[in-house]
Amino acid sequence: MDSKIIKKEHYWVITYEGDTSGLMPGPLPEILEALNSGAHEIILNLSGLRYLSPNGIKALKESLDIAKKREVNIGVAAPPPHVRRALKLAGLVPDIPIFYSEREAITGLELIDYQSTARKDLTDRLLVMQKNLPIAGHLRDALRMHPTKPHFRMIPCRDVKRGLQVLLEERVDCIVVDASFALYQITGFIEKVETDQRLPSIPILVVATDDKLEEAELLIRNGADEILRFPFKPVETVVRLQTLISHMKDHRPYHPPEKVVQPRGWKA
Repeated sequence: MDSKIIKKEHYWVITYEGDTSGLMPGPLPEILEALNSGAHEIILNLSGLRYLSPNGIKALKESLDIAKKREVNIGVAAPPPHVRRALKLAGLVPDIPIFYSEREAITGLELIDYQSTARKDLTDRLLVMQKNLPIAGHLRDALRMHPTKPHFRMIPCRDVKRGLQVLLEERVDCIVVDASFALYQITGFIEKVETDQRLPSIPILVVATDDKLEEAELLIRNGADEILRFPFKPVETVVRLQTLISHMKDHRPYHPPEKVVQPRGWKA
């Protein structure tokens, strides 16, 4: 079996081709390398895998067990039909999510709770509007490193229109905004959140690098609540998030309906 590794900032893509008949016992070495190198998401591109043998299934199971202990997400991208069936028969689905393409896996893995055991009613939900900064990945790092293991779920979004749609469809307790968005886009987004009666009052936290602080301060004048510098410091990040959300719940109570019905003709 041949393999190829592509390393990104917070995730690795490992491509396997051929068949797994000649695998040695134990977890897959490429996955171990990714885990030992600090990867937080691992995508296995199996589009070129001709045969997944019992040895390969066993190696995947052992790799998945190690990844779970380290709170690392693993997803499978583009498996052929026979590989998909083998994964299901082996009981690896849904423990290891399957995506139709590598791009879908990169997006989909970001939607997985970084702490999936938290009860829904104890989990604060963050809409992460990110453009150039890898906010979701770094934010997960900061949350994992915090000693109290706070309960947050992140909903990453790279599109302003989609962000507004999420606010109509789901409960969101805080919006985290990347200051590297085009200024007209993000000011328009903040104005919509602040003025549209169909959208709840939600605190907005602007994330900015040192060279974007002027833009961030302008967003504060346009309705955002606070600025958080990037890269994140775990303790400061958790305190700021919890304080903002607590203040919102105390002074701007938000009780979203179970299902939002959009008025006909409404456009984000």
